[in-house]
Amino acid sequence: MNRMPRAILFTLLVAALCLADTPTATLSGTVYDSSGGVMAGVTVMVRNIATGVARSTSTNQAGAYQMLGLQSGRYELSASQPQFSPVERSDITLQVGADVRIDVTLSPGPARETLVITQAAPLVQRESGTAATVVNEQAIQDLPTDGRQVQNLALVVPGIDVGWNLSTAANRYGKARENTEGAFSVNGARSRSNDFLFDGMPMNLRQYSVMNFEPSNEVVQEFSVVSAVPAAEYGRTMGGQVNIVTRAGSSRLHGSAYEFFRNDVLNANDTLSKRAGLPRGTVRHHQFGATLSGSLWKQKHFFFVNTELLRNLEGSETRTVNVPTPDERRGLIPYTDAAGDSRVLDLSTRISALSARLTALYPQPNAALPAGNYNAALAIGLNDYQYHVRTDHHFTERDVMTLRTSWNLNDQTYIVDRFGGPYIPGFPLVNPERTTNGTIGYLHSFGPQLVNEARLGVNRYGNILGNGDHRSAAEFGLPNGSSANGIPTIAFAQGGLAGLGGLSWYNRDQNELTVYAADTLSLLRSSHSLKFGAEGSRYHFNTRGAENQRGTLAFDGSRNDLIPKASSNAEANVLADLLLGLPYQASITVGQFGRGYREWAWALFEQDSWRATRRLTLNYGLRYEYNPPWTEVNRKLANFVPGRGIVIPQSPCWHGLYTPDRNNFGPRLGFAYDVTGQSRTVLRGGFAILYETLLQASTVQQVENNPPFSASAVTNAPTPFASDSGPSRTLLDLRSNAQPSRSLAAIPPDLRNPYSAQFSLDLQQELGPNWLIEVGYRGTRGVHLPFDYDINQVPLGTLSQSQREQIAAAVNTASGTDAVLDPLRPFPGFNSIFLFENAATSTYHSLQAKLERRFRSGLNLLASFTWAKSIDDSSDFASGDPSERVLDNRNRRLEKALSSFDVPRRFTAAFNYLLPARVLKPMLGGWQVNGIVAVQSGQPFTPYTSQFDPYRIESFNRLNLFGDPRHNVPAGLAYNPGVFNLPTLGTFGNSGRNIIRGDGYRSLDLSLFRTFSLREAVHLQLRFEAANALNQVNYQGPVTDQSTHPGLFVATAPPRLLQLGAKLSF
Repeated sequence: MNRMPRAILFTLLVAALCLADTPTATLSGTVYDSSGGVMAGVTVMVRNIATGVARSTSTNQAGAYQMLGLQSGRYELSASQPQFSPVERSDITLQVGADVRIDVTLSPGPARETLVITQAAPLVQRESGTAATVVNEQAIQDLPTDGRQVQNLALVVPGIDVGWNLSTAANRYGKARENTEGAFSVNGARSRSNDFLFDGMPMNLRQYSVMNFEPSNEVVQEFSVVSAVPAAEYGRTMGGQVNIVTRAGSSRLHGSAYEFFRNDVLNANDTLSKRAGLPRGTVRHHQFGATLSGSLWKQKHFFFVNTELLRNLEGSETRTVNVPTPDERRGLIPYTDAAGDSRVLDLSTRISALSARLTALYPQPNAALPAGNYNAALAIGLNDYQYHVRTDHHFTERDVMTLRTSWNLNDQTYIVDRFGGPYIPGFPLVNPERTTNGTIGYLHSFGPQLVNEARLGVNRYGNILGNGDHRSAAEFGLPNGSSANGIPTIAFAQGGLAGLGGLSWYNRDQNELTVYAADTLSLLRSSHSLKFGAEGSRYHFNTRGAENQRGTLAFDGSRNDLIPKASSNAEANVLADLLLGLPYQASITVGQFGRGYREWAWALFEQDSWRATRRLTLNYGLRYEYNPPWTEVNRKLANFVPGRGIVIPQSPCWHGLYTPDRNNFGPRLGFAYDVTGQSRTVLRGGFAILYETLLQASTVQQVENNPPFSASAVTNAPTPFASDSGPSRTLLDLRSNAQPSRSLAAIPPDLRNPYSAQFSLDLQQELGPNWLIEVGYRGTRGVHLPFDYDINQVPLGTLSQSQREQIAAAVNTASGTDAVLDPLRPFPGFNSIFLFENAATSTYHSLQAKLERRFRSGLNLLASFTWAKSIDDSSDFASGDPSERVLDNRNRRLEKALSSFDVPRRFTAAFNYLLPARVLKPMLGGWQVNGIVAVQSGQPFTPYTSQFDPYRIESFNRLNLFGDPRHNVPAGLAYNPGVFNLPTLGTFGNSGRNIIRGDGYRSLDLSLFRTFSLREAVHLQLRFEAANALNQVNYQGPVTDQSTHPGLFVATAPPRLLQLGAKLSF
């Protein structure tokens, strides 16, 4: 921030002091006389029922009026002109982002005769072709959600599926959970491609492009999900736009205090724990807080305050893995010989001392399940504290300011790490996160036809990826030359044995800062509602430490010659290599750690909403996005460019990490047509192109370990463990001999911004008071999507017979095949060179339906159905998921398949129902039932093998398929692994990507409330809530590695979880 150019800083300050905005609604319409002619100069006034604040305007020559910047809530409208009877319209509900049209007809008559219209405002959207769904306050406050996480409620919106990323707690199935903070796919866009706005301030965590923190349900008034064809004022990402609005104060003093409680004695047991004879996982959950809101100065200044604490120790989910048995730790390893007979290999006299210390870190087996002998509770300890303060100031009828600040400390420790393992105790992830998000908004009306809105905000995030293993690597016997605590990562490429040591990205800190400023000018001219705007963002991303600074030792069972190399012996071979101290690969990152990345992002837009006729409204606009390349404050950037080699900022002709894309013009077109002219049937549609700001995660961060500033040293012929009790020099030898890295990452110089083309066409129909049904088509085409692949693969298809014979001869030598393969690669002197290129594409088509009832007469309902198909050649980048690994970089067409997040059918229904007292008798009144139903198809996955292929020096390949994996599926498996076999070394498997679909997901969450009136305006609400009330078993993705129990389920979504709650409100 202190290095910002002064002119830019001055501009931001002026924007903050002069004009800003918060997410609001618009009320517009036309005033007619009784003959149908338009009326100019009519005074139109709207009043917020909760605050009593009134604003007025007048109609222009076209009879049109427009009220911008209105808070969500209920309003009254009046229209008057001398010699005409005034008209009052009540029961107008405005939701976040809504553009509600209320036309008024005035008749000649005395001013004392006021016509009062109590009819509710139309539910159909007559002013825009944008597809959006609002989750209202009733749903947010009362719907049962696991952990009361507000982003879970977005999953009731049509077109939304849960994010697929293998590292998420949901593991591609079920609900968005902690760490993903809103990781869901919207209409075929990737889960990283959503934009989250918190009172108009972006709150994305740039590292993962997901929600920065989880605001309390008690803070959120409502939120909207813009799923297709947004107006030009929306941008930065190419997926959904999630607009969250906080609660505001009213003219009366209101407050609440609440507590939510969970304990394992109330819960069902996890299916896999039950099969293993293990008790329920521990759960100790307390979530409590308070709110207070009111008026500081009647009808002028209002406030809202919330504070909340969460104390949580939870281990209700489990993961099944393998650990060495007591006999195996002593060196007695069972295996199958070439004839198929059972044998036991005795290594008891050959176990290295270091290997014995490593196996002693494993817990004892506690289960006898097909997928493994150890069932680990994925326990998390969490202390979360957050507060929010919002004030609204109505200085005059023309000047409104909103200020809001939010702070969150999420002090979490994953006692058993769930994000890739090791799934055993002893290697926790200590992960405290601190977040600050604040915004200032100012709206100024220059007159009835000209309004300016602006905002300034800051989003700050700090994250320590701490290593809970406090051992010294040197003292343990695995010296690595690093000051980072914890032993190196011990990984097993096959066999299903649980890893040891913290993951390679432990011992790393990262901090983010976003400063955002925007200004929008709105102009009403005749029947045109025009908007012009600009926004600027400054991004800081700082890191300390580096991935894999402790080093990694990998075992794959290929180094011993004592056990036959067959898939049935995968675990036996890995154990033998471990006990003998024979890793097949070692790697470590060395060099200068810590980076300070910086980026600017700019946008301009203009848009017009033109009411062409009384029944037709056209929306059109254009948005331009520009963001220069990421930079590093100390110029520690290095990129590999074919034909030039490694280039750095000091190299000749350095013009940045990549050439900026200056052609990011995104048109927006939409229409809304009132079919009958009665505001009950509307045909809507549109088209939009949305560009995405380049993330540091897909660009500058990927080349962080390139030489000369850092090096990713790798060897496929590592030093074996010492045969005596001395320390292993495996990693020290690698560090001391580290060349400028032989494994690189690269960014193409002509990198382009990703974008999506969105299509939408739907029909809305009011079915009666407060009922709305919508049926429509949504389509998305993704272009220039980021993905990564190795451009330095050995060209297997062009190898001659003599070259293959040379490779085969080197397979079993001590030095391996590196020296033979090196001259055969496109870029000799290097191993893998992963290019992070924006060249993937995607296609999404869907039929979507929605039935909605606004809360009235005790019932609130939102039911959605989506029938869709999503196809792409990559669903993410750098994910580690085998479905996203490019097999052959010379034939990338093989990757085109179903998207990893493809869900053909999904149905959800969310409801709140206040039971009538006459049903339960008056003395039993105050009961309310709420629920969420979710039923969806399964998502696809890719069987593969992690067998090391010395012809490619890779541990990934697809399998050869010779049957239908969905037929003759053995009991307890997700598919039939018997129709696959391992490809011959030096060849690619013939099976495709995402060829099998997993099990579906079904869940019913229920809650039952009883509200007691203690005295006038004082109420006590008691709650009983059940997540997965029917205790449906929802298996998560199965094992897909052919060498590691293929097809078996090792984890499930949470079982039935019960929660008790109480809320006192006044």
